[in-house]
Amino acid sequence: MSVRLVFLHAFPLDSRMWDGQQLLLSGQVEAPDLYARGDSLEEWAEDVLDTIGGGPLIVVGCSMGGSCALEVAQSAPDRVSALVLVGTKAGHNPDPAYRDGFITRLEQGGANALWSEIQTDLIGSQAPRAVVDRIRTLMQAQRTEDLIRAVRAFHSRRDLSEVASRWNKPLLVMCGDKDRVVTESKTAAFVASTQSGVMHVMRHCGHYINMERPSEFNRIIADFVDTVDRGVSCGR
Repeated sequence: MSVRLVFLHAFPLDSRMWDGQQLLLSGQVEAPDLYARGDSLEEWAEDVLDTIGGGPLIVVGCSMGGSCALEVAQSAPDRVSALVLVGTKAGHNPDPAYRDGFITRLEQGGANALWSEIQTDLIGSQAPRAVVDRIRTLMQAQRTEDLIRAVRAFHSRRDLSEVASRWNKPLLVMCGDKDRVVTESKTAAFVASTQSGVMHVMRHCGHYINMERPSEFNRIIADFVDTVDRGVSCGR
């Protein structure tokens, strides 16, 4: 196998959201934690690239991790052979008032202040109870200061629409049809703005599709990796 997989996690979780993907490529899967890597997504991307070693890489990012994946691709396009973006928006319109309100909620209530919104907007109604509990457990495990740092980094990110639009290597864009934040229609519009994007919608899923439907997600990723790896091996 020529390529390696790098998984970048969503907010407000950590690398353990990818536990179900660790065996996709034996010994060739990286899933770094992001929050302590700096104060911006650019710093996170540079630190990830410094610590994971050489490519070629397939970078898979969910939500905030998808934005970081685009930063990785921007920083090291020669090392990144393909991208998988899950529940990700490339564009960004800064909203300082919303950011500050989010931070205030965290300061007052910690991660638990986010749970009602996450459960309603980001988790599919058919998600197994064990998956819902796992998402909540991972959220509650995060330090409040790390989540605040992540909110500041994410809400001050660059608009990466141009990076995505000019990306001409394999690009798989995935979403759940029950995601109320990065909806199917928003994802379709994003894919239409790219050169190479292919869209896959996972039915009856919310934002964290790899956790809600791991077997289906893993099959899709394995097929994508195989296709990319054949291209890398042939020198394309």
